[in-house]
Amino acid sequence: MKKSFSIIISIGLILLTGVIILILFLTVPQNEPENGKNEQVYFTSNPNSSQESARSGADGEDINAMTSKSDIYTIKAYQGHIGVFLNDEAQPVREVHVLLSSLPPEDQALLENGITANSQGEVQIILEDYTS
Repeated sequence: MKKSFSIIISIGLILLTGVIILILFLTVPQNEPENGKNEQVYFTSNPNSSQESARSGADGEDINAMTSKSDIYTIKAYQGHIGVFLNDEAQPVREVHVLLSSLPPEDQALLENGITANSQGEVQIILEDYTS
């Protein structure tokens, strides 16, 4: 009888430990960005264009005004194809040889205005839409 009682107590302790670990796992925030900002990138399906406009709300100010002093990339039309520019430099840091004339008019207009990206990862995601 003492042996079965100790087995029941052991199983109970194991279950209680599991419940405590589960509660801690569900209540402690996971993978918080270091700067406290949500850095997710959202894309919408727009039948007229493969990219969203680089302009912000009603006042039309450039998104660059809202970003920190980190590198800002601009993907825009350059000599009939696509260029990736870093921090408003005159020469692109990368050229993608996709003819603008082969793109839908909506995408051509977006590239004429420029599409901003905050990281090389965002640049790659945007360029994949034009190179695939």
